[in-house]
Amino acid sequence: MLGPVMCVTAGCGRNVEATPVAIPQATQDQPIQQPDAPKPEPAKEEPVPGGEKKQDGLYFKLSFERGDGSLRFSRQNGLLRVDVHARLPYYAGDAQRDRGSVVDLALSVDGLNGRHLLFHPSPIWQPGPEPTTYRMEATYSKTGGSTRLTEQPSFGAVADVKYWDEWKATLYADLRLVVVTGSTPASVADTWRTSVVIGNSAARKAFPPGASDTNPALTPTRMLTFKFSDLPALPELDDNPREAAIEAEKSMQGAMRGLTALAVARDFAGLQKKTREHLKSFPDALWPKFLDYLICRVAFENDLEGLDKDFLPRMKAYVEACPGQTQVHLDYLSALLAEGSATDASKHFELLLASPLVMGNRTTEAMVSIRHGANLVRHGQQDEADAIIARWKESELLAKDRDLKTLYEGLVKAANSARAQWEDELKFREADAAKTNPRLTIESTKGKFVIELFEDDAPNTVASLVALTQAKFYDGLTFHRFVKNFVIQGGCPNGNGTGDGGYRLTSEVSKRNHFRGMVGMACTGPKTNTEGSQFYICLSNGASVKNLSGQYVIVGRVIEGMDVVDQLRAGDKMTKVTAGNLRDHPYVPKKIKD
Repeated sequence: MLGPVMCVTAGCGRNVEATPVAIPQATQDQPIQQPDAPKPEPAKEEPVPGGEKKQDGLYFKLSFERGDGSLRFSRQNGLLRVDVHARLPYYAGDAQRDRGSVVDLALSVDGLNGRHLLFHPSPIWQPGPEPTTYRMEATYSKTGGSTRLTEQPSFGAVADVKYWDEWKATLYADLRLVVVTGSTPASVADTWRTSVVIGNSAARKAFPPGASDTNPALTPTRMLTFKFSDLPALPELDDNPREAAIEAEKSMQGAMRGLTALAVARDFAGLQKKTREHLKSFPDALWPKFLDYLICRVAFENDLEGLDKDFLPRMKAYVEACPGQTQVHLDYLSALLAEGSATDASKHFELLLASPLVMGNRTTEAMVSIRHGANLVRHGQQDEADAIIARWKESELLAKDRDLKTLYEGLVKAANSARAQWEDELKFREADAAKTNPRLTIESTKGKFVIELFEDDAPNTVASLVALTQAKFYDGLTFHRFVKNFVIQGGCPNGNGTGDGGYRLTSEVSKRNHFRGMVGMACTGPKTNTEGSQFYICLSNGASVKNLSGQYVIVGRVIEGMDVVDQLRAGDKMTKVTAGNLRDHPYVPKKIKD
């Protein structure tokens, strides 16, 4: 974030050489004509605001393209206090790579040399090589560029971020430590110049108007001027607010270092436990909420034992606490769809479109909509995706924005592919209706359901299932594995996924795709000829189900009682399994024995 906000290298104020202009030469027949029109007068700059002095501070109004705000300068505990109130989308960054929204307060005496006080309100963090930087300082000058400072900090800061579009930050600066031209610890200046940059690379404001947002030394006359001794004084606090803010920051960074050590040691249970302790220790910070969600998600995706894997409530808590991050909202929408909560996803999507993050910004609206459309396709919500495609098909933005056009074309391609797969499945089902296909009737502790077996697609696998059923192999076995919106799996004689019927089968992978209700064969890996007695039933049209296509044997489809299948959980039993609608031949599988 430092780059877009302030100049960190020499050369920000470099001169650009003028391009030579060719002057036509006079001839005897055509003398040079002198211009009659007067030279245009330079545009008059607005006067630098003087602010409005009230009992509790010197106020300045701010205006943003999509919001407003204010600055307040005052004294407290002998410190310069600067309160920032911004009504614009707050962006919390993306862990180590981008610090997010910033307050960059420049302080100077002569205007040509000064110091940047940079504060990032409550950025997010994940275990990395170093803790998150909340506060940093750097010098600036017209000739020497910028230098980051590492000595004793001259200021501390606190933040209060709100949902969607409002946030506040307060900086406490000890002017005795702001050593610049014209001010030293032994002789502290009373008259100061200042300017501020607020926001992020997508939405930021330099104040006063006309002040440089990269290097204030380029526009020293556009800086505000104030006398420290004239600022209204606020009641003193028991604790020095600068020192308290710095101590709180150090405490958080110490906590982060401890969590990093647990992550390096791969002590994920300890990492989760300690993170939840920090949720209570630092209730106003975003990083513990983000980390709590992140650990749950990693535990879920990697099936880590002994950890809480229910990441969706933690993700919701983080989304509600952290405004202004479109990617996090899109991830949340995708997670809702993966959980089968399409209604909740639709509600949150409408909330997102109506939020200050998106409202009034057509490009953001298009980006969010198209990327959500891709999520809808991945999770089998074809109709909703088609509505988004139709809405943006004729948008002029696609012609102007190459990235948006690429996103849109990717959405259309994915939707067309998903549509073609479904149309192929409908053709398969039409052909199935004209065949005599075996059926398994499974009576379970939750009710009865019927599976149609695709004998023409996987004849040997079907022969095995029928033979095992006729031998009453499945009677009394359990469903040992349940993954919400993915599969319910059973047929293991050991009840834990390690057993089979005493033999293995050749993998009969067909051209059919996985959809909700499809029945596939469990094995040790795609196309490994390790199918046995275990089978699974797909519970959704989500991406995790679709990704099984072309890798695993599809042996049938639930044609009756899918509502019963939806109720099955690990531990439920198949009380009785029977085979019917058989073709006129014996069902004897070719076996691969151990």
